[in-house]
Amino acid sequence: MNTVRGPGLLAALTALALAAPAWAQQAPPEPLPLDPVEFPPFEERALASGARVLVVSQSEVPFITVTLVFPGGQVADPVDRVGLADMTAGLLPRGTLTRSADEIAEAVDFLGANVTASASSDWTSVSASSVTQVFPEVIGIMADLVLNPSFPGDELELQRVRTLSGLQASLAQPATLAERGFIRAVYGDHPYGKLETPATIQAIDRASVVDYHATWYRPGRAIFIVAGDITADRAAELLEGAFAGWSPGDAPDVEYGLPAMRAAPEVVLVHQPGSVQAVVRVGHTVMRGPHADWTALSVANHVLGGGPSGRLFKILREEKGLTYGSYSQVSRRRDRGFFQAQAEVRNEVAGEAVNELLSQIERLRTEMIGPDEMRDAQDFLVGSFPLQIETPQQIAGQVTTNRLLGLPDSAIATYRERVSALGPQDLRDAASSHLTAESLAIVVVGDATSLMGQLTAFGQVSVQDAQGRPVDMTALVPAGRSEPLDASGLSPISLEYSVLFQGQAVGSMTRTVAVGEAPGTLKFSGQANLGPQTIVQSVTFTTPGFEPVATDATITAGPQTMGMDLTVEGGRLTGTVDAPTGPTDVDIELPEGALLGDMVELAVWIADLQEGKVLRAPSVQPQTGATEVLTFTVTGMEEVTVPAGTFMTYRVEVGGSDAQTVWARVESPHILVRLEPAAQPVVIELVSMGPAEGTTPGAAPSATSGAGGGDG
Repeated sequence: MNTVRGPGLLAALTALALAAPAWAQQAPPEPLPLDPVEFPPFEERALASGARVLVVSQSEVPFITVTLVFPGGQVADPVDRVGLADMTAGLLPRGTLTRSADEIAEAVDFLGANVTASASSDWTSVSASSVTQVFPEVIGIMADLVLNPSFPGDELELQRVRTLSGLQASLAQPATLAERGFIRAVYGDHPYGKLETPATIQAIDRASVVDYHATWYRPGRAIFIVAGDITADRAAELLEGAFAGWSPGDAPDVEYGLPAMRAAPEVVLVHQPGSVQAVVRVGHTVMRGPHADWTALSVANHVLGGGPSGRLFKILREEKGLTYGSYSQVSRRRDRGFFQAQAEVRNEVAGEAVNELLSQIERLRTEMIGPDEMRDAQDFLVGSFPLQIETPQQIAGQVTTNRLLGLPDSAIATYRERVSALGPQDLRDAASSHLTAESLAIVVVGDATSLMGQLTAFGQVSVQDAQGRPVDMTALVPAGRSEPLDASGLSPISLEYSVLFQGQAVGSMTRTVAVGEAPGTLKFSGQANLGPQTIVQSVTFTTPGFEPVATDATITAGPQTMGMDLTVEGGRLTGTVDAPTGPTDVDIELPEGALLGDMVELAVWIADLQEGKVLRAPSVQPQTGATEVLTFTVTGMEEVTVPAGTFMTYRVEVGGSDAQTVWARVESPHILVRLEPAAQPVVIELVSMGPAEGTTPGAAPSATSGAGGGDG
């Protein structure tokens, strides 16, 4: 037997390749015609109330869904009560004139059904689903929620707490701040520019919920979308019977107006002190929902940043290593939608990333898309579309969206053909018509002191805080304390606090002032026990000057322990920070008057507080060296009751990266009675106070001092 050895085999393969027939070297053939997509017909009916019924029938599975959609949604919210539409929808399952929230939940569970309600930007929807056999009963429950909600006051308050908790948690996320900053920048006073805040949620009362329901939950322009194992006639019959008491009438028209307009690019820098990353959003508003160019613009956007195959991902991540991912999107709405490109990058390359985003947007506007990119985008969009209309429910959702956007029903059936018919010129025309460099808003979330210099090249820069309020850059540069802080009035004391999450106790905290080891110093120590995590920390400072001497901390979370041990000498903070990845040496030059760690809390204790007063002091984050100017604003006086007693207090807003509201007793020292971090649904309340261990009872205020409104 003959054996072909390595070199001989290689030569044979080379020869075979050279002798390949001509057809193997030709371009691939044109794609075959698209296979037809089975798009089941839908039928339409009208109810006596004026509501429309769209039905997509399919009897293969004994399951039915129904969604009732009203115009309105967030665009209908009053500017001082943004969140009202969603709050109203969320309260529908929480009680009717004949059922309590528990009874509604039990009835739905017994039927093995699902009933939900929510509001989006342009409309509100109420949905229900179940197996065919119990669908008539489910329709009855749905009608009861829509027609007869009772909006119980206690359920409203519970919904408010849940909404505030979720909102506060989201506002701690840089990506959320970037999205909110982007929406404010591109929409301005347009209804799409309205954003929920803790203040707007707090302003919602039962009367406004009742009024919203009476105004917007009207049948005139409502649509029922029914999909599954049911005929159009049977669906209309069930809905007509269940909603027989719905009086005819139309909801108001929404006045959209014009979004924010700009003649030159604008940069919005949302200051997040100490952040080492920047979250970038670039874009502007585009055309209204029914516009014919949406298909071409959507395909062009896919080429730009529709996924890992998009230009932004390939260039910013794979070629330049600026980010883990960069993408773009176009959001189609009933009124004006928006285009947005995004990335998250290190501070030091933020300017480079913004410049690359702008370059790629301009390239999309001015250059023809190559044949390979064109084919890849079309193949993906055409090939994935059938997956979006596999079930009756998906088809019904597509039909509904088209109706609400003002599109013809045929737009779904012709989508693949319209995408396939586009050419590079169509995509460039759409991009050049609807994407304009002059209209761009560039929103960046990060540390303004690190990013400002990189962003001025792209347009006028306005600096904001997380709530959208203007920030004076000069105030971010540490310039010492706005007034002296005298610690000579402090004496040893021990405090105990409870930590509550959404009203439930989840941990405890102690605070102790004791005499320091070095002459003329005091030591402020604290321990927080929060489930499996324990935080022990202290800071030593001089008296009366209130200057830091040393700080240390140990954080234990399960098997992991982190800590730091730092001292101040000659105006420098030095020492070591231990993390799971290993120790890190610290050597930081402290600005004049800097506060370290819990000295921020003590600053409130010893400050000369008065209504309306604003104090400022620099603060340094020991672990990172990030420096910021904290503000202490006394917004008023309030009587506060906590487990330790009733106190007349100053309400103080502490502004900075760890923003919080504190209530400090009027009597000096102004011990904190209550604390509420701005970005967390957490409340910390004083439980008791007394002499520190090793001191005489007279060395500290009594547990009831300041109670009953004492003015100190």
